[in-house]
Amino acid sequence: MATVDEYLWLEDVGSEEVRQWIEAENRRFREFIGGIAERLYPRLRALYEMPVVYSVALYRGGLYLVSRERGTYVVKRLDFSRGEYEEVLRSEELGENVTISAVSPTPDGGVLGVNYHVSGADESTLLVLDVEAGDRIEVLRGYISPPVWLSRGEFLYTRFYRSGRTPDGVPAPASRVHLHEMGGEDRVVFGEGFETNWMMGLKPLYDRGVVFVTAMHGWSESKIYVARLPGLGEFALLFDGRGSRALPVGYEDGRAYVLYYGENHLGSILEVSEDGSRVVISAEEYPIEGAATHAGRIVVSRLVDGANELYAYSLDGGLEGRLLGDLPPGSLSILGSGWGTLVVRYSSFDTPSRLFVLDEGMKVRFVEGESLDLGLEVEDVWVTSRDGTRVHGFLVKSGRAGRCSGVAVVYGYGGFAIPVKPAFYVNYIPMLEEGAVLVITNLRGGSEYGEEWHRAGWRRNKHRVFEDFEAFLEEMRRRGYRTVATGSSNGGLLVAAVVTRRPELVDVALIGYPLTDMLRFHLLHIGKLWTTEYGDPEDPGDRAYLASYSPYHNVRRGVRYPHVLVYTGLHDDRVHPAHALKFVAKLRDAGAPAYLRVETVSGHMGATPEVRAREAAEVLAFAYRALRLDS
Repeated sequence: MATVDEYLWLEDVGSEEVRQWIEAENRRFREFIGGIAERLYPRLRALYEMPVVYSVALYRGGLYLVSRERGTYVVKRLDFSRGEYEEVLRSEELGENVTISAVSPTPDGGVLGVNYHVSGADESTLLVLDVEAGDRIEVLRGYISPPVWLSRGEFLYTRFYRSGRTPDGVPAPASRVHLHEMGGEDRVVFGEGFETNWMMGLKPLYDRGVVFVTAMHGWSESKIYVARLPGLGEFALLFDGRGSRALPVGYEDGRAYVLYYGENHLGSILEVSEDGSRVVISAEEYPIEGAATHAGRIVVSRLVDGANELYAYSLDGGLEGRLLGDLPPGSLSILGSGWGTLVVRYSSFDTPSRLFVLDEGMKVRFVEGESLDLGLEVEDVWVTSRDGTRVHGFLVKSGRAGRCSGVAVVYGYGGFAIPVKPAFYVNYIPMLEEGAVLVITNLRGGSEYGEEWHRAGWRRNKHRVFEDFEAFLEEMRRRGYRTVATGSSNGGLLVAAVVTRRPELVDVALIGYPLTDMLRFHLLHIGKLWTTEYGDPEDPGDRAYLASYSPYHNVRRGVRYPHVLVYTGLHDDRVHPAHALKFVAKLRDAGAPAYLRVETVSGHMGATPEVRAREAAEVLAFAYRALRLDS
């Protein structure tokens, strides 16, 4: 293994030398794909113009939502008494290449916070609007959360310190809760003393008069604090996860409800009061992914072999029944609860998003969104990993024959306790429509089967995630398919690692916005935050383990590698673009057919629909060209 990093210079993505190198790589990539992307782009652009709801926030008597539709991002308002949507803001009003991620209204709905991003960067701008007057009141910039309103003139928010130190002197990365007076003071009100890698999240329950702060150390440990609204009192410790993950659920009659993964790795709902805590609901076979209190009930979202099922319970834990049970298997996310209203988003392989608004009696009041008639067939697929563990996935096909028949697109992630669920995998629909099959994998490292499933694939267990993914590739090979391995971010690390471990299993690798240098990831952008998940390269034992699979350090000459495309964006301020650049350079040195695509107006948060559709068309075009599907 090389001890000298000959491509360290590619980390300086702002230098003229690196920019020229990127331009040359982009030209080389586009020469390879030829005109194939132009055929694929119109279909992908049409798919990206379909309405998708990203964010919802309730106020007394209505809600606001953020939707991507017709090539832009739109903020809409729904007044329940009128039952009609009113357009409030469009992303192009805020500038070029703008995406909107979240909205947060005051309890009366009159003032609205809007978080937006430029060119897909994580850094956001918080714009405060007086909706009734149409005035833009305040602007705040940084790595900041949506506001939690104390009044129309002041709010709480979290600020993520990426570099340097927090105001109380703790080395970054770390978060603090700030109180901001519009036109006046901005100061830290919570978080002092929390060390590096502790993040903060806010959850207001305006109709219950409380706000929760969840202090999270990585993705496996948290503490929950609570304060009264609207006048902000002291944040008091509500629940200490003591080395395990805990999340606030709701607040009813002086009692808080918490989702806890400590004593039961599948999750339990606890009732927490001054008298202590007690288990109200305990998962037995399948894990609890999320929950909310609503109209004197607890609504629980379970994960059943990768898909969600929604159930209502009494506050004492008695099962009352299943909700939205007539929907095909998919993802069900609780987006908001308050003032007698529950908002749930559904998505699946043929559904970008459907929004269900339920009243106090659990009756559906409003529905937003629709499904496509793609004629998809979905079946469960199980494989056996190297250590004997059974791993679940979804196999999706259209039943059509076409130029992509005999090709299996295999997607994976496997990390950070993030479950991979049925969703609208828009980038792969053109291949599905032309005969390919899509395999969505529930690898260890996610939370599909609880916290033990997560920890079975983190830190020095990371190799198990790779082995799980390899088992799916082996299965599709056994069935006679050519394989396209694909993943992004941590999933990009997954595919890059498998390419260097088992290149014979992959015909084409599509690696998006990846980590690849696992000995320097903690020095680039916010990488130190991920040492809680991957291990710390400064620790000798962790470093040796990371070196054993780090894709950048395991490229070997004389190996027959598949066609590899690595794609990233210059504005990715989460995963440094150098991971992509250096990996391609090293692969090419080894004689691999490796290519690079660098988008100039995208980042880890994404991009505008037009940019996303163009990127997807060119990425798919690479697979078509490498597999000779368009010849």
